[in-house]
Amino acid sequence: MDDLLKKRLVKFIITACLLFFIILLIFEIYEINRRKDYQYKIEFFQHYLRDNYGLNDMIIADFVEVFEMLNEKRPDIAKKISPLEMIAIGEKETNFKNIKGDGDDSLGFFQVQEPTYWFVKNKYEDLFYEINFLGLPWIWDNVRVRPDAQLLSSMLYLYYLKDRFSEEYAYSHYNGGNMYYHQDIMVIINEIEEKYKQYRKQKERNQYD
Repeated sequence: MDDLLKKRLVKFIITACLLFFIILLIFEIYEINRRKDYQYKIEFFQHYLRDNYGLNDMIIADFVEVFEMLNEKRPDIAKKISPLEMIAIGEKETNFKNIKGDGDDSLGFFQVQEPTYWFVKNKYEDLFYEINFLGLPWIWDNVRVRPDAQLLSSMLYLYYLKDRFSEEYAYSHYNGGNMYYHQDIMVIINEIEEKYKQYRKQKERNQYD
């Protein structure tokens, strides 16, 4: 191998390495910003539920543990299912009341049905293990005292629907294919996103004051 070819090869290797490290750095910055944004959304979720629904801190803490667990162990799910979306679904389904619906077929804040629970539990068994709700029957006595299991079931079902039907149709299928439901959820999400932006601006402003 002549000297010119060696120099070109060395230059190529150095350039490739630099490019690789730049890509890694960009990805790392993106991931840091994503996690920071997700934490802000969790804080907003807590703030919003306290201010608008007066939920007690124990219920809110159960919800928060699920968000944080998914953000740590399954960031792929956290990236696709935002706390803001779950505010919208909780508002639309029950106005964040821990109740039975659909002739007692749907349970809790997010109105999860028993077949849905068993489906996502079998598909994501490890995550139900994380919250110690592995294999428990989806009956009211179990469900009403486990907001974390309710939220996890709802989020995993929505995640599955987004993968299967795309973002555009996931909300309607959450409610049995109802497009009016989809439209209502989108309106609520847009309103909540605007409130979130204002909340985050205020929080960041306070950090520098």
